[in-house]
Amino acid sequence: MFRLDGQRALVTGGTSGIGEAAARVLLQAGARVVIAARGEERGAEAQERLRPHGEVHFIPADVSAEESVRRLIARTADILGGLDILVNGAGIISRTPVHEMETADWSRILDTVLTGVFLCSREALPHLRESGGAIVNVASYLAFRAGTARTPAYNAAKAGVVSLTTTMAAAYGPDGVRINAVCPGFVPTELNRTIWEQYTDEQWDQIAQRYPLRRVGTPEDVAYAVLFLASKEAGWITGVSLLVDGGLTTR
Repeated sequence: MFRLDGQRALVTGGTSGIGEAAARVLLQAGARVVIAARGEERGAEAQERLRPHGEVHFIPADVSAEESVRRLIARTADILGGLDILVNGAGIISRTPVHEMETADWSRILDTVLTGVFLCSREALPHLRESGGAIVNVASYLAFRAGTARTPAYNAAKAGVVSLTTTMAAAYGPDGVRINAVCPGFVPTELNRTIWEQYTDEQWDQIAQRYPLRRVGTPEDVAYAVLFLASKEAGWITGVSLLVDGGLTTR
């Protein structure tokens, strides 16, 4: 297993789904971790679930709000004594086609999914440039393949995350900061509970057959890719958006 002993990490969206799995894997690899999300009650519950795996702290924050992000990064650096790893995992989704979507709904998705990555990265970069750290953004396979017309804002925002990842990697590579993204396929999480709860076990078995690897992914599948990209073993990798989708986009 890749080791992150003593590394200081912040995971936004770290109270459920892929974010929580990433936080758990980073803790198991030896990192000290701050998780951030908006819900204080859910944050406290996630902190308790993660505590057996290592040193973990929860900070309530809204990644779409500039001042909230400034406070988050400052508090994280104060608690951990700096920052080595930023995982931008916060996300929301709306299943509304373009012709039915309100402008406010569009803006809400982009503000969290895309602007949140920009704000967190911008505020974290002074610390990461000092430590020679890494950013791992959680994008989506939908950045490359619009699998559904009902998530246009989410798809566009995730495509923006992929582009921003490449842009920042080129800009900050000379400073020793590596910036990559993971692009998960459909993974059952709280974010898409309304979809995966509709299916029976038999239907899930049928869905799994659409994947070349013949199974639906788990949050841990994505979390281990995050761990690799954050680790020193990925020390010559930057600007990559890694598909973690069981081969779905090959179909």
